[in-house]
Amino acid sequence: MRYSVACTPAADGQLAAIWITARNRDAVTAAALEIENALADGQLTVGESREGNLRILFVEPLGVRYIVAPEDLRVVIVQFWTG
Repeated sequence: MRYSVACTPAADGQLAAIWITARNRDAVTAAALEIENALADGQLTVGESREGNLRILFVEPLGVRYIVAPEDLRVVIVQFWTG
């Protein structure tokens, strides 16, 4: 089942800052799209579990921390980073 994917305002700001300063904006855009699709289709089968209900996923050049809410068929991205 496909889930909806949303970002917190903080995560949106982090992604925007990463994109603005990126040497390769196309790579950041492609990674963000790949992350969104992976989380919409396989939210609990991609990435790695972390403390509580947090999970992380890496798609170069991005890392993302997210929460899965199965009762709402929703994924919420709470953090983006690079490196």
